[in-house]
Amino acid sequence: MALRDQPLHGYAIIKAIEGTYGRPPSPGIVYPTLQMLEDQGFLLKTELQTKKVYTLTDDGPRCLDEHREVVDRIQTRAHMPRWNSIPGIGSKLTEIARAILVNYHYLDDDKVSKIEDILEDALKHIGQIIFEH
Repeated sequence: MALRDQPLHGYAIIKAIEGTYGRPPSPGIVYPTLQMLEDQGFLLKTELQTKKVYTLTDDGPRCLDEHREVVDRIQTRAHMPRWNSIPGIGSKLTEIARAILVNYHYLDDDKVSKIEDILEDALKHIGQIIFEH
């Protein structure tokens, strides 16, 4: 079910995106985006039994086609796993981020530079491990 195929209300759009990508987008992103697309003339919003239903205007598919590269990039990113979906690695990444964020007030320029060097070195090593034959 897609907006290109039939009119949908906001929740149905969220569920359709979730069905395609495996996780729902934030309503805080979806509804302002729908409003922006309506303001630009790509969507028409109507009331149907207390629900706002969105329909593509004649310019809607053209907009999607003209921005195909952006849509493709979004689709690629949506299929990427989140770091917490990789057992062990995800929890370590979370611990690192938490340690830095919780203690940011102790960081000065020198400490930030040292942490950046450590992370850059770790990134190089991870790349070597991933691509070793």
